[in-house]
Amino acid sequence: MKISKALWCLVLTISISACHKKDNYDGYTPGINWQKMLGGTDLDGANDAKKTSDGGLIVTGYSKSADGDLTGNKGGEDILVAKLDASGNKQWVKNFGGSLADNGNAVVTTTDGGYIIAGTTQSSDGDIPSNQGNSEVVILKLDASGNKSWVKTYGGSLLDETTSIITTIDGGYLVLARTTSTDGIATGNHGGSDIMLIKLDASGDKQWVKLLGGSLNDLPGQIVLNADGGFMLCGSSASKDGDISSNKGGFDYLLMKLDASGNKVWDKTFGGSGSEYARGLITEYGGYVLTGSTDSNDGDVSFNHGGASDIWVVYAGASGIKQWEKTFGGSQEDYSYCITPGTEGRIIVAGYSNSKEGETSNNKGSYDLLFLNLTINGSLAPSSFGGSMSDRSSAIIPVGNRTYVVAGYSSSTDGDFSGNHGNGNDDAFLMKLSL
Repeated sequence: MKISKALWCLVLTISISACHKKDNYDGYTPGINWQKMLGGTDLDGANDAKKTSDGGLIVTGYSKSADGDLTGNKGGEDILVAKLDASGNKQWVKNFGGSLADNGNAVVTTTDGGYIIAGTTQSSDGDIPSNQGNSEVVILKLDASGNKSWVKTYGGSLLDETTSIITTIDGGYLVLARTTSTDGIATGNHGGSDIMLIKLDASGDKQWVKLLGGSLNDLPGQIVLNADGGFMLCGSSASKDGDISSNKGGFDYLLMKLDASGNKVWDKTFGGSGSEYARGLITEYGGYVLTGSTDSNDGDVSFNHGGASDIWVVYAGASGIKQWEKTFGGSQEDYSYCITPGTEGRIIVAGYSNSKEGETSNNKGSYDLLFLNLTINGSLAPSSFGGSMSDRSSAIIPVGNRTYVVAGYSSSTDGDFSGNHGNGNDDAFLMKLSL
């Protein structure tokens, strides 16, 4: 439903409740339903997760381990794919890749019960059929049991990296990526790093490619379907030419509307004299909500907590005009990579922080998980969870009434985390929360 501007302005009058205490709006108490670790004694992490048709979860990320939950490492980092049931119990774990570094960045489910993994690869052997350069976009089609159906790579002779993938209304896929290449599929680069869109059919065959950007560096964040059949993407841009209309200094948040063929309809930038990096995007309340980080204290950024970076949430209307913005954090580093619509009109922003005041006043050590529960009634209920080591969130999805699953990576063995596979290295983690 549409929310009036007057009601949304109440969001700016945020009242902060202590972490792990009752939400001062409705008396709701956040908490952990379950937490699971996936990995071995080397570095492992989760980058994305989606709910599956059986109520379980499909997870993708990266793994360097060859023990614990992982066997048969192919060299360097492999693409990690894991299927969990609704309680977070492991059903199967697979790794794919070659002799160099391979990473699973995003996952979607398919109509035949399988999965599409969008990742980045430096390999050209093992499960990876070819590679033209430094790194390439890799797309894996898996069946319901995690067996490989096909693998395809796309790119040029330089750097090509995936950040997001969505299913399109024609049954194909749209991949959001970054490229510094000027050859292969990446012809027409505007300069530096461009945002690249790759449209694939259901079999993974390329239908079209679009490069978007200006003469400086432009970085992709996330892409979503729009109600009119087109697409919305968020990212970050240092350019002020080409496809980018303006820049306020350093990197700005970029919000861009595209038609169904990937052509730009309009673009908007938000930021200050420092740098802003937009990582997550949702369409909500007839507009768009972006999350990421900022180190500015001017321009569109009304306040900064004095640290290296703050979490910055921006709400723009249907035409991309900024309606409100808000920073969250403390005197250290605060970041957000993901956002999801919540129950009862809420907006759930997931991030992590090593600040020890503000929204993370009960920090347990290093980086803790931070969740911002914005309501249409103007209240904010922050919640933080963590251990004595580093805990970082990469993805969050709704799975029920006021319940969410967050994925990421953690090296903690205490506090809210248990089951790490050892050596002080990161494990991939999944955590089901009530927020």
